[in-house]
Amino acid sequence: MGSRCALSRQILALMNLGVVFPSFLASSVDDVQGSVLLSYLRHASVVSPVAYYTLDPGVTARIRTHPAVARVIPAMPLTLVVSTPPLAKVGMTVYGVSEDDLLVLVDLYGMSLKEGRLPRARSSEVVLSESVALNRGLHVGDTVGRPAQEQDDTPALMRGGIPTEAEIVGILAPGGQWMGFASLEYLESHELYSPRRACLIVVPVEGRRAELDAWLEENVASTETDVRTYDARLREMRQSTRGTLLMLAAIESIIALVAAIALAVLNYIFFTQRHEEFGILHAMGRSRSWIVRRVAGESVGVVALAWLIGAVVCVVGLLLAQASVYAPKGLSLDFSNPAPWLFTLPIPLAVVAASAGTIAWTLSKLDPVSIIERR
Repeated sequence: MGSRCALSRQILALMNLGVVFPSFLASSVDDVQGSVLLSYLRHASVVSPVAYYTLDPGVTARIRTHPAVARVIPAMPLTLVVSTPPLAKVGMTVYGVSEDDLLVLVDLYGMSLKEGRLPRARSSEVVLSESVALNRGLHVGDTVGRPAQEQDDTPALMRGGIPTEAEIVGILAPGGQWMGFASLEYLESHELYSPRRACLIVVPVEGRRAELDAWLEENVASTETDVRTYDARLREMRQSTRGTLLMLAAIESIIALVAAIALAVLNYIFFTQRHEEFGILHAMGRSRSWIVRRVAGESVGVVALAWLIGAVVCVVGLLLAQASVYAPKGLSLDFSNPAPWLFTLPIPLAVVAASAGTIAWTLSKLDPVSIIERR
């Protein structure tokens, strides 16, 4: 009995760990990438042309005159590469804006200078948020862009990257924001930037964000005009995450089936070893349902302990990953997400059901009289 329980605990703990750790890691990576990719949309929406370098003047005029719009900021988006472990790299946005608009955006996103200063107009300078600087290991006085940083030479980001060296002149706090700012006047005057597509950062009137975003999505978005709002982008990313989790669910279903079959075999062997014990209990008046409940209770205890062991190992592994991999990159895993833990339930439920079902089926053929007579 002891060796069976120990073997069952080890098998179930490994299976639980094999499900919850990849589930947690997959959902956490999506959350991490979402925090980077959606940071610039938390307090404003962005409207940009699809096929041309500038927006249609009529579209711009409609946006400026909408009553839910507090401010419209012309900008030129650039892309800076950051790392999102374990393997991925994504591009976060550096906006080229005017000096006056830069002050507005820094205030809008609740940031302030931690060190250094803001970029001067018509200068090849940038200011980065603290998280971006930590992720890239950058400090005031360092440079980004090509050819200074090889990782900024990623082919996929050539169209939106930074083709010249830009000096970091300031770091913005607090952490958690994934943004940077450069001088729009400099970008517009430089031959390597002037062909870039411009965009509009649309700041809503306080309390009217939902109204403005709905209007932009319904009346401005078209085949020629791209509208990016926080809620719409979040829905897209969650849909992608659901696809990943569904794939893991399919894998887990196979694991649960294998676990159920393995435990059914173990329980059959276990029953044959305790055949006389169950026969005597039944002959003494214990009902088959009582015996099944007792065996199911033993299985629940084994499963619960195995789940706890797997959960503890998983949490320790995630905490180590947070401390050694994510925190040094300015990132944070989301431990409050219940979805990965829900993925662990089918395995123990399948195991308990298989245990109780196997014993109930075997007991249905048990003849306590023959067992007593053989003794």
